[in-house]
Amino acid sequence: MTGRNQLIESLQNQLGLKEFDIELDGENCTVKTARPLLYPQPPNLGERTAIWNDISVARQLTQAFLRDHLDLEADAGFTISLLRRTEAEAQSVAQSNESIEGHVYRMRIEPAESRRGRIESAQATYEYGRALSKICVVFEFGVLPSSAVRFIRKRRNFSDFMEFQIEPPSAIVSKISDWNYKYRSGENDRLIDGVRADHVPALTVVRFVLSALPISAPAHREFSLRFEQYLDPRSEFDLGFDRNFSEVEILQDGARTVLGQIS
Repeated sequence: MTGRNQLIESLQNQLGLKEFDIELDGENCTVKTARPLLYPQPPNLGERTAIWNDISVARQLTQAFLRDHLDLEADAGFTISLLRRTEAEAQSVAQSNESIEGHVYRMRIEPAESRRGRIESAQATYEYGRALSKICVVFEFGVLPSSAVRFIRKRRNFSDFMEFQIEPPSAIVSKISDWNYKYRSGENDRLIDGVRADHVPALTVVRFVLSALPISAPAHREFSLRFEQYLDPRSEFDLGFDRNFSEVEILQDGARTVLGQIS
């Protein structure tokens, strides 16, 4: 399918745009806008807010593009096994967004078909230029039919996640050392676009990691997280860095759930 309903809804309702242009070419998509794409209500992360914004906008648009392209049912779900944001110097002004066209965002999806003949995973790439930098965000998504989503929730004893309220509203963070933190997620930390999720979303994990990094730590050229298991909002978890703040690990109930690289 080559529709654009979800993309239009994301640009209008989630990102608040009124004027934009969408060009579709198979598994490639170009979005042109008069102003830069900004995700609403960003956390206060100082200079690192741009990293969170890039990942947030990229997740919103690539998932919308995938839903349109694959004609997914409304209650089909995505998992994120990997996200990686890189920033490099643009080789030319043409690679930046300083042009009379306004702001240009490019997406490419690479669905992977299983032996059963359905799409079970996809890689999505989102690129744009900012000033003299080229930003690239890559996701590796799992694509789940609604039956699989229900099965996983039942297996995790969380079928009632929409009725289950977590206290307190915001996360409780305990600093164990300069490199280690303990978290208890709040109700607001598991929301995706204002809707309750049955896990701690990737964007919340990105926010937790970026906010825990000291100002002196690097976090501009490459930021990646690999999600190995669901992060359950009902249980505490531990977030720890190595001494150089170049690696991050999240443990919950003794099992590693997230592993990250930062440079």
